[in-house]
Amino acid sequence: MGPSTIWIDMNLPMAMVPWLHEATGLPCHHLYQLGYGQLADSDVFDRARQARAALFTKDGDFADLVRRQGPPPQVAWILLGNASKRRTRDWLLPLVPRIMQALTSGEALVEVHGPESL
Repeated sequence: MGPSTIWIDMNLPMAMVPWLHEATGLPCHHLYQLGYGQLADSDVFDRARQARAALFTKDGDFADLVRRQGPPPQVAWILLGNASKRRTRDWLLPLVPRIMQALTSGEALVEVHGPESL
């Protein structure tokens, strides 16, 4: 069983919401839209647990939380340096089916390593 929704962390662009929704068919929300931008990571994690959300993030703290506490939520840890919205989309979008397959199969943490050239 995979996530019922996707939450996108503050360290990723809000522009991800529509194209991630289109790619997955799931409701997608940026933490800013949810009003969670100022919450501590542990509070976001707890709320994501209640929502059965998958967190897409560049923040290693969420990876640590899911390792210690287990899912839900599931975490897609995007290990990508600074990149424009367009380059982030062009790099990440082809990987979304594989990420979603891993989440649907029950993986708690999916590490997505970015190309060195970005």
